[in-house]
Amino acid sequence: MAENTSIVYQKNNNTWVVTDTCQNSLFNVVLTDLNGDGKKDLKIVASITAAGANSENVVFIFNPRTAQFVHNSYYDLPNIKYDKSKKEIRSAWWASANRPQEKMTYRLTGDSLRLDKGVKY
Repeated sequence: MAENTSIVYQKNNNTWVVTDTCQNSLFNVVLTDLNGDGKKDLKIVASITAAGANSENVVFIFNPRTAQFVHNSYYDLPNIKYDKSKKEIRSAWWASANRPQEKMTYRLTGDSLRLDKGVKY
């Protein structure tokens, strides 16, 4: 494994098992509902980048049937947040020298996300 690989473990039947790996060092781990089901999901801030201190995230959605967190790459969006009042996912990238500023909103479609609106400038 590379030097900057982090390993994510979960407890399954009283045994710790590897769930996934992240190719960056972990900066922060946050439990927050990101899909509006009222269950806390796992947002791993894998990197802080650019002039706007953007968080690049790896997201594990909690599956209540298996009581496990499952990596869902659709949610691996920068600065991701769930807006409960509008039932939408928000993602933004704050401007830097080599990337424009952007703001996007997504709607839930099953286990994936559908772009609703967005702007880049």
